[in-house]
Amino acid sequence: MKIVHYSRQLGIGGTEKNMQYLLEYLQQAGHDCYCMHNQERTREAGGYRVRAITELLGESKVIGFTSESEFFDRLDKIRPRIFHVHRSGSPGEFPVVP
Repeated sequence: MKIVHYSRQLGIGGTEKNMQYLLEYLQQAGHDCYCMHNQERTREAGGYRVRAITELLGESKVIGFTSESEFFDRLDKIRPRIFHVHRSGSPGEFPVVP
């Protein structure tokens, strides 16, 4: 099954660590996993998890976007069955708005 995991950034925090563990498990179970993140926020956060997640999924499946339109274009090309959001803090951030 094709699954896209979204995190607003790939820093060193627990949210990103949790996503990495879940990606490892799902990858081993045979799912086709992708990771999407805001490229600017990842850079601001130090990008600590980019390498580990890229090694796990492959470079073409770790997608940093720079605009809302790029995000939706990329998501449309992937066409996942599941879109899983990893977040902490208050809801209402792009791309999930209550």
